[in-house]
This record gives sequence, C-alpha cells and structure tokens, in this order.
Amino acid sequence: MKETRGQKIFNVFNYLIMGLFALTMIVPILYILQLTFSGDPNLDFRLIPKKITLYNYKFVIKQGLLLRPLLNSIYLSVTGTFFSLTLTSVLAYPLADKQLPGRRFFNFLVVLTIMINLGFLPKYLLVRDLRLMNTYWSLILVGGINSFNLILLRNYFQSIPEELFDSARIDGASEMKILISIVLPLSFPILATIFLFYFVAFWNEYFNVILYITDHTKYTLQVILRSMIILEEDMGASFADTTLLDNIKYTTVIVALVPILALYPFLQRYFTKGIMLGSVKG
Repeated sequence: MKETRGQKIFNVFNYLIMGLFALTMIVPILYILQLTFSGDPNLDFRLIPKKITLYNYKFVIKQGLLLRPLLNSIYLSVTGTFFSLTLTSVLAYPLADKQLPGRRFFNFLVVLTIMINLGFLPKYLLVRDLRLMNTYWSLILVGGINSFNLILLRNYFQSIPEELFDSARIDGASEMKILISIVLPLSFPILATIFLFYFVAFWNEYFNVILYITDHTKYTLQVILRSMIILEEDMGASFADTTLLDNIKYTTVIVALVPILALYPFLQRYFTKGIMLGSVKG
C-alpha cells in the first residue's frame, strides 16, 4: 500500500525524534569512551582522540581496582537473575490457569504491589530480622520478583493453547513437568526479555547495596563508581589536579557498560516479540 503524504511526514517526524533520543544516549557514551583512550579528561570532544592510549585500562587492571567489584556485580546479577526468573516462572504458571480458585484475587494482589510501595524501612527491618544483612541474598530476595515481569510472563503463558496442557495431563504429566517440558521451551522470547530486565536491574543495583551491605569487599561496580564521584568532589576542594581519579572513574563507567552492551545483541531479536506477546494476551 502506497503511503500518503501525511504518513510520510509522520514517519519522517518519528525518525527525527527517535534519532534525537538516540543521540542523547550515544553521545555521552562516546564522549566518555574517547576520554578513557585519550588520558586527558580536559580535552574537547573528539570521536577519535588525537592520541590513543590504553594507559587507563592498563592501570586499572594492574592495580586490580575493579576486579573484585566486577566479580561481585557478575555474581549478584547472574545469581539474582536466575533466582528471580525461576520464582517468576513458578508463580506465573498457576496464575495463568483460568481454573485456579481465587485467580482474580491473586492477580489483584499482584497488581496491588505495583500501585502501593511500602518503602524501604519494612524491607530493611525484615532483612535485619532474618539476619541477611551483609549478604548478597538480602539483595536477591528484596528484588526477587518484579510484578510487571510477572504479569508479562503470565499473559504469555495464557497465549499457549489449552489443548497442549490437556494432552499432557491425559498422558500423566505433572504440573511441574508441564511447566518445564512444555511451557518454558515455548516461552523463550518472553523469558529472554525478562532475563534482560532482571539482569539490568541487578547490574545497576546501588541503593540496596549501600543499605544492606557494609563490607567494602562485597561492593559492586555501581557503588565503587559512586564512591569515586564522592571522593572526586572532596578532593576537588583541596587539589587542583584530579586527572587520575577522573580517568579511573570514566574507565569504570565503560567497564560497567560492557556486559549490558555485550548481552543485548543476543537477546534483541526476542525483546520486541516477547514484550508484544506478553502485553496483549490476557
């Protein structure tokens, strides 16, 4: 079908808006990236620095400044993501069953958690009473299930033909076997999407880390980066030259971005499909 003049203008307008939004996200990353390779944070922005050096990365690796925080972030993100994805799948499966007694009430409770947030104080008291302070499980359990992700997965499960479940039950399959052998393999697009959501959330975790973790050896990259910013502000009042700290800070930003940028291309093709199918079924 041939596009009308109005549709063409509308599409051009959309492309311009999306292009501007993309630039607002890409330009800061490129700016920080070129600073890490130039070695001088006071230089003007250039897409390719005049002099490329790997000194900042070599210094960070040699000093081991980011190794432990990086491993901590990876452990928290991977463990937390698989734990949350498992909990979300196990809960979404019965909520997708239209024959479940009290299904409307349980779904209402899920939606209620989106509208009402009790704040961090009850969570803090609960974590303290469970003696989970200064452990990664305090972070994993607090972010265990995201209600939005749960609703997406539940809706996707509802789109699976009911005949598949009936056939499996006739063959004697248990509900857990149906979930593992039939439902999850058919739900890979939405699982990949929710995996990305959870991974990014755990990777960028900051507030809960400083709230529940007091051991500096267990800090993640985001907390270390924030500590560098605070240290730079304190040093700026006493020292005129904070170049080294600036370079380490920018290098930390790039290191923190790499896992997300490396993961997204592999899950991108499932992202839109998973969101669309998970949001329209119900």
